Amino acid sequence: MKDSMQQLMSAGTVWPFSGQLAGTGRRRAPPWPPMRLARDQPLYQAGEPVRELLYLVRFGAFKSCLPDGYGHAAVAGFHLREEVLGLEAIGRRQHRCSVVALQDSEVYEVRYRQLPNSHLCMQGLLSIATAQARNVAQMLRASDGDQRLAAFLLHMSTRHAAIGCSSRCFRLPMSRLDIADFLGMTAESVSRGLARLRSAGAIRLEQRLVTLSDIGCLQRMASSEPAVMAFVGGGRQAV
Repeated sequence: MKDSMQQLMSAGTVWPFSGQLAGTGRRRAPPWPPMRLARDQPLYQAGEPVRELLYLVRFGAFKSCLPDGYGHAAVAGFHLREEVLGLEAIGRRQHRCSVVALQDSEVYEVRYRQLPNSHLCMQGLLSIATAQARNVAQMLRASDGDQRLAAFLLHMSTRHAAIGCSSRCFRLPMSRLDIADFLGMTAESVSRGLARLRSAGAIRLEQRLVTLSDIGCLQRMASSEPAVMAFVGGGRQAV
């Protein structure tokens, strides 16, 4: 079971405030230049001092990774455009996770004191993130890999809708290996699960571009018992 810090890493929290950043005179975008990161470049790494910054994603995508103490960093969450990074570091001296760009990306650095009504703003962001993290935790509790995969696609659909993008057709910025790591599956199981969802008519897939052809079907799959899922696509493979 994930602790509260890990849950915050898994949630995608969109910047929710229509008000201005303190002293900027702008909505959402600060007037200072964004910071550009190349694909696979870390925004910050586990063990680094916390700089009392939040990061607002201007474009691109990121993944959060949590070291397991054995040389592996498990994928703990994904973050899209207009979402906020760094919430899990609030109140800490060192970062416990690393955040890495999945593609060429840009972020705005926002200091805590620049938030409008900073204390209330932080509480609001944490409250939103915690509520969203509960949904992610419920998704990851599903015992069946295909259930988790269907729920993940619905989750990404909701995330894209929240930033004003299509909820039915979107590009997944992460690799299948990253999806597998996040969902507690193997990359082969993710590939087979996507093939079954496609065979069932729930999705269309062109490399990383996914179209949700039948959201109702995905919702039924996400909530089905494993015994029901065994009949989807001619039988399940072990996760």
